[in-house]
Amino acid sequence: EWRKATILGILNPSEMTLAGYLNPNMGNVVAIWEYRWNTREVTNGEHLIGVRAWNGEVYVYKSVKIKVYNGENSIIYGQVVEAAPILVDSSETGESCIPPPRPIPHARVAAYPIYHTTLSNDSTLPHPPYVTYTDENGMYELKLPSGGYRVEVTKEGYEKSSKSVYVKPGEVKKLNFELRRVWSTAILYGKVMELSSGIGIPNATVTAYLKYPPIDMSIPVRYTTKTDPQGRYVLEVFSPGEYVVKAFKKGYKPVRKELMLQPHEVKRLVFRLQKINPYISLVCPNGGERLSRITNIYWKLNHLIPRIPLAVDIQYCYGKEGWVTIIRDYDTRKPPYRWDTTNVPDGDLYRMKVVLKGDPDFDGIYEKILDEDTSDGVFTVCNGVIEDRGTVKYVDLEGGFYGIISSSGKKYFPLNLPEEFYQDGLRVIFRAEILKDYSGIYMWGTPIEIIKIEVEANPYKSAIRGHVYDADFCRPITGAKVVLEKREKDLPCQRWTALSIYFTQRDGFYEVSANMDEESCYRLKVFKNGYRIYYYTLPHLEPNEEFLKDIYLISQSKVIYVDESYNGKDIYLNMNQYLNLTLVQNPSTGYRWDFVDFNESIMEIVDHFCWGYPQHDPPILGASCNETWIFKPLRSCDFELKLKYWQPWEQNSTLKTFNLTIHIIDIHLDLTFPQGVRYPQNASIPIIVSLENRGNVAALVSCPRLMFSSLYIYITTPSGREVKYIGPCVLTWPGTITIPPGAGYLKNLTISSDDFGFNDGTHYYFDEIGKHDVKVVYRSWGVGDNRWIGSIESDGYSFYIESDIPS
Repeated sequence: EWRKATILGILNPSEMTLAGYLNPNMGNVVAIWEYRWNTREVTNGEHLIGVRAWNGEVYVYKSVKIKVYNGENSIIYGQVVEAAPILVDSSETGESCIPPPRPIPHARVAAYPIYHTTLSNDSTLPHPPYVTYTDENGMYELKLPSGGYRVEVTKEGYEKSSKSVYVKPGEVKKLNFELRRVWSTAILYGKVMELSSGIGIPNATVTAYLKYPPIDMSIPVRYTTKTDPQGRYVLEVFSPGEYVVKAFKKGYKPVRKELMLQPHEVKRLVFRLQKINPYISLVCPNGGERLSRITNIYWKLNHLIPRIPLAVDIQYCYGKEGWVTIIRDYDTRKPPYRWDTTNVPDGDLYRMKVVLKGDPDFDGIYEKILDEDTSDGVFTVCNGVIEDRGTVKYVDLEGGFYGIISSSGKKYFPLNLPEEFYQDGLRVIFRAEILKDYSGIYMWGTPIEIIKIEVEANPYKSAIRGHVYDADFCRPITGAKVVLEKREKDLPCQRWTALSIYFTQRDGFYEVSANMDEESCYRLKVFKNGYRIYYYTLPHLEPNEEFLKDIYLISQSKVIYVDESYNGKDIYLNMNQYLNLTLVQNPSTGYRWDFVDFNESIMEIVDHFCWGYPQHDPPILGASCNETWIFKPLRSCDFELKLKYWQPWEQNSTLKTFNLTIHIIDIHLDLTFPQGVRYPQNASIPIIVSLENRGNVAALVSCPRLMFSSLYIYITTPSGREVKYIGPCVLTWPGTITIPPGAGYLKNLTISSDDFGFNDGTHYYFDEIGKHDVKVVYRSWGVGDNRWIGSIESDGYSFYIESDIPS
């Protein structure tokens, strides 16, 4: 490699300057080129140097052999890590909490040769440095000739560090570096330990995230680390603010705390996690009960039990005889088991137990629950026992007596009816044993012996139950408010009064009940944010009658509702939505609404009707009403919807106009990740959510983010459970983005146990083996900046979890 060239000229002394250098004004100069060649990067051995020169007519060649010996190459290697910002001593335990060294990847390591300058006028050009970069673990290696070097390490965001070193020929020398950050950070440190024993919990996850997001979303808002073998952790927080800190690990109840961190502040935070010990107890049957025919067997698991596959063996025994298994490996997540006792002999020394069994893949804290005996007292099996409700009736036969007529009309003659129930017409709920061998003087009804009887609290209470679903996606709606209302029939102007209120459960189930009479009207009112209010007038229900009604709510994001207050405004309408326009008119005046320059190739009128006339008999003449049009977009473009309110027979009779600018967009949602890929248990799964504008109009929409509730990811496990995002959620509106026509917006996400779990806040560790189905729903919110309001859903995708893949 050529390093330097120097031109020297020699003729005769008269042609040289006083300084002894070449006079450039002289002619016929013979040039002598002197080359300085650095041989340190040349391998040892013989080399042939060839020179070619042009003499004006031909090339002249000259060569010479040389021997090069530089000695053996030396090696400098080491690791570049981030310097520990602080050494914290715990005042409680006396332990030192030192942050583990964090390697710095892609740092530049340069070795500059050290030259000893002389007093001569000959200047030496320094050799360029030997340069390399650290790998992902912060390791580097430099191969260079022996000699002295100044090794310098640099990385953006860190202070520069350098050291001097001398290596002999063939020597291997280790040289480590620590770089300090150029900005100061807050330190959060502490320990995660068990609540009962105080022993540190290794490999627990500690997550800290900002409770309120900053305006600049480029600032980190979430920090995560794992505890060391002693349960200690250190978190470096770069942005001050109010933080939510959460510690959790599989087999323990998560703990959440909140605190404020200031710049340069050091705080200690200790977490004590409660170990989860699943247990089971038998609820029904209990001691002293009498069973007959079909009996529901209920058991109770403690609410802290993790979401793992569990099964039970249900067994019974009589006296000191052996246990008989009714059913094996019954899934605890299924409904209560129905036991048919008709094949079991009658007796009063029966006992029952439920044996809780863990999945074979789980061990540790679950071992102690195996073969747990949950028997609780002795119960009786008697297949002649009945449970019913009815009315106490005085029967005027043979001196008179009191009987019970059930709701189905069956007559019972109770031999031991308590005197306080001697009331004709009293509604009761009773449990009794049928006396098959009894014969008495009263030839009325079936003889029974009362086991338990009580007054029915609400004799005329009727129940309405069912489920509430999304009309578009046919998915159960959780948290919808169902109200049973009442109003007198003869008072149509009277306000509706709420009798019963119920909020739907996770599966959309609801149940309301009330004492209903024939003199009143009853209706169901169902509503939830983002859906149209639903009303349903109930038919007449008999006392104690059960009425089943499933309700489907129409999402407002599928139908955009517009009235006269939108006159002169702009709205966005997606191709999968409908536009509902309602204007007030008075037909008795001769005025009506008509379209102006309506283009049927852009918008289609799918329905048109008038409604809202005053409900009076006879009707009030001259009253106003509502006129509604429902439109469906046919193609993406900007559309001007214009109407005028006029009398058609008068050319200049326009009383008012309605103008609405509609930006018809075509937004699609897609989910991208390798199809059919199989992952190990507790894996982190990367996905890409993309919004694509396939229309011809730029779309103003909400920024898709999980924490801002504008993006929803639903995962269905092989066992049918629903997993969703349970990470930090921010109670604020998402930002706005603009997607040009033909463009898209990509969002890279990671599905992991840190952020995904169940409705009760329990994390899902992706430990169920098999196929997981994934679906994404995107919702754009309106916050006053005229963005599109609506929701779209992606196609279904799936991935697989296998236990034999190494993590």
